[in-house]
Amino acid sequence: MIHRSVLSVIVMTVATTLLFAISGDAHAQTAEAVASSVELATDDIQKAIEISGDFEETLASDDGQVHLIVGHAKLTQGSFTMSGEKLAVFVSRSDSGFEVGVYGENVSIDSRDGHRDQAFKAIRLESLAAPQFKIRDSTPGSKDNPLLRKAVDRLFPDGAGDAATVSLQLPQDSFTIPLPTTQSTGSSSTRRVQVRRRSSDSLRFESFESADTVPAEQVNVITGGVNVLVEGVDVAFGGEDVSLGVIDISADRVVVWTQAGEGPALEAGIQVVQPGESKLQIYMEGNIVIRQKQNVIHATHAFFDANSNRALMLNAELRAFLQPTQGDFRVRAKRMRMLSQDRFHAQNAWATTSPYGEPGYRVQASDIFVEPGQSLFSGTDPVTGQPVLQQSMWVTSLNNKFIVGDVPVFYLPKISGPAEDPGIPIRRAVVSSDSIFGVQVKTVWDMNRLFGIPKVPGVEWDLLANYSTKRGPGLGNAIDFGGTNNLGSYKGNGTGYYQYDSGRDNLGLDRRNLIPESQNRGEATFRARQNLPGDALLFGELGYLSDRNYLEQYNESRFDTDKDVETLLGVRQDQGAYSGMLWGRADLNGFEATTDWLPRADIYSFSKPLFNGLLYWSSHSSAGYADTQQLRAPTDINDPYTPLGMTYNTNASGVVAMSRHELAAPFMMGPINVEPFVMGEAAYWQQGFTSESVDRYLMNTGVRARLSATRVFPFIRNGILNLSGLAHKHDTFLEYAFTQSSRGLNEIAQYNEIDDNAQERFRARYTTQIFPGVIPAEFNPRNYALRNGAGLWTSAP
Repeated sequence: MIHRSVLSVIVMTVATTLLFAISGDAHAQTAEAVASSVELATDDIQKAIEISGDFEETLASDDGQVHLIVGHAKLTQGSFTMSGEKLAVFVSRSDSGFEVGVYGENVSIDSRDGHRDQAFKAIRLESLAAPQFKIRDSTPGSKDNPLLRKAVDRLFPDGAGDAATVSLQLPQDSFTIPLPTTQSTGSSSTRRVQVRRRSSDSLRFESFESADTVPAEQVNVITGGVNVLVEGVDVAFGGEDVSLGVIDISADRVVVWTQAGEGPALEAGIQVVQPGESKLQIYMEGNIVIRQKQNVIHATHAFFDANSNRALMLNAELRAFLQPTQGDFRVRAKRMRMLSQDRFHAQNAWATTSPYGEPGYRVQASDIFVEPGQSLFSGTDPVTGQPVLQQSMWVTSLNNKFIVGDVPVFYLPKISGPAEDPGIPIRRAVVSSDSIFGVQVKTVWDMNRLFGIPKVPGVEWDLLANYSTKRGPGLGNAIDFGGTNNLGSYKGNGTGYYQYDSGRDNLGLDRRNLIPESQNRGEATFRARQNLPGDALLFGELGYLSDRNYLEQYNESRFDTDKDVETLLGVRQDQGAYSGMLWGRADLNGFEATTDWLPRADIYSFSKPLFNGLLYWSSHSSAGYADTQQLRAPTDINDPYTPLGMTYNTNASGVVAMSRHELAAPFMMGPINVEPFVMGEAAYWQQGFTSESVDRYLMNTGVRARLSATRVFPFIRNGILNLSGLAHKHDTFLEYAFTQSSRGLNEIAQYNEIDDNAQERFRARYTTQIFPGVIPAEFNPRNYALRNGAGLWTSAP
């Protein structure tokens, strides 16, 4: 099978592959999100905060004071204590008193949770009273203090990289001309980087300053199996910023170049916040694995320059998850290049949806280029009514081959077009052979591409062109659409198909040589749903088949599993615990056992509480004019059929009405939900089995009980089964009821179908293929439904 989408996905996957686009396009997080990353350690706001130490430097900020304390530094509030060699304390006023931000290095913390030692810690405290300082010596400080820089990075990451973001100023005395307050110059974009061990082996850091470049570079060499997490990154894709989320990078060896003296150094386990425009170059080698959301990249060597938005990966493979197909897509290339932020180039690449290491099929190209271009999809300006052109990622792929095994079977020298639609008119092609149809060629073509019709977003319009050597040609159209309009969301699909058939049907046991009613066969089906304001729904279907055996012969899976082909139109309105529906159905085929409703109305209520929840009321009432017909015998006498398989099926018509109501009083008995109930029904049929009117009154009362048990196994994992945790739920249900009816079941015609059309056809062959003569009573579907209480649920038709 050749999928047009296989070639188009190459572009999207190559674009996703180059996940190193950690450039200066990342947006800063909001102040609230930043604050939430610093622990709030206040135990009791009424307790005073006491701070002591040997020496401090003080600075003033816009809204308070900064104290840089060195030597036996200690902070206490109630049962909380934080001590270390260095503490940076930021004090500011708040509506409720005072806020204190604290950053410490190599600190010990004692609290109600116990004792812990940490390499660094940033916290926030609150107090009604001003903090009390007990410092032996104090002097004015400098904003170039390294402790101040690190504290600002931790406590104020939205302005990290420049201490001026807190607008610090030196304390002034009466003999000094006041210096102007420095305004914030921090960038509005940041990236957060954290380096961790990939395994139990310890990391080996080597960091030194290189003077070979101007300005000087800080070189960080990390070996021993490295895991790098990068967060807060957006990249431009198709003219829009796309959030990459958390990027997880692992490699055996990593070299990172940053500008010397800019920002904190990389350390194991520490999250570093960098300005978005800061220098960042990364080289990786050895078992490189890059994870971004559900996409995974493997490579042997890679280099990335964030400032110039360039990257190179060697021997790279991308495994991307495709939402439309719910499967993985793989792209492998000798070289993958990122030429700029939105321009890419892959060389000697192939793509496949096969999960195997050596795929049985693939699309291979010598070069794939991705760059911005004009999209085929154009919107409309709501004010001017003029078309608005949109941007898209444009793909150019050279020397394309579709390879099965190692044999090229399809070749295109060049493909060029937008990523969402590369411009190939054929969507799918299948070649097969069997004893019923002979050699078959089935193709699906894009009608928009074939006839140059502008493509409408959300609509797929296809031409179906097929040929089989034993049956003949077939031609048709298929449409699938969905979207949102002024009324709400809508979706639908339809098929119109003509088949010239010069052969005979082969449908299995005892039906291997059936003559079709006509050589001109086919179908016309259409289904659509439109959501309306106020929880309303408009739905409709059109269903026509040329003969009784067409669908079973040419599309057996649809015949066996899909809903019946029928024609109906209706509207439904939901309102809280109530729902109402008005609909009608007509049979256009004339050979199925079905009921026409001309029309029918249904009203439901579901678990409406009464008397403050002591009782719950549910009901279903319906009325309509029905016309039911028997299954028509086939035209070919060799097609097995007998009406004895469906003795309950008869011709009848007239008014059908019923009203069913149930009261339930559920309560819990330990873990068991117990529900006593009583249900009553009144029904009327204008024609029964004897063409006489039938009225029936029914009462059903009893008790239901349900026991639900659930257990979760979060640590059960299996890579082969794609299992990450297991949850098991078991429901035990019991019902004991007494039912009394004023009429027997054999007096009532079956207006509501029990089975779908495929099962009814099978029942029509029961007495000739399975049960000779008469079907046992226990296999009569009406008796089975009666034993299981199929019509006693309130929502039953």
